[in-house]
Amino acid sequence: MMVRKDVFDLIGGLDENYFLYFEETDFCYRAKRNGFAVWYVPESRVMHIAGQSTKITERNTARRRQPSYWFESRRRFFMVTHGVNYAKATDVVAILAHCLGTMKRFVLGRRRDGTPFFIRDLLRYSPLWAKNR
Repeated sequence: MMVRKDVFDLIGGLDENYFLYFEETDFCYRAKRNGFAVWYVPESRVMHIAGQSTKITERNTARRRQPSYWFESRRRFFMVTHGVNYAKATDVVAILAHCLGTMKRFVLGRRRDGTPFFIRDLLRYSPLWAKNR
């Protein structure tokens, strides 16, 4: 991410309430909401060695479930930026999309490619339950 100093001066830095994940998404959302242009440049090339902090994407190992803080950060982002009802709807759509993806993987013979326990974990941290709001 490349950010001008005046963006930080106006909106502040990254939200420290995120442990990992979604903090840059939240930052870009706040920048755009404050009138700054946010660009995605698909031609740019950056090497991102995914999962180095968490080790969830190590090669030659079984797929691991997403850590709880991924779901917590996801929930926080949608609730803070769009409200509880939007966050609930997002979880319902994510569950439906995951089910469709599971069926597609099954048809293609890629049964082990999914994220383990995704729906269970998504539901556990979902704002669909009052305790998570």
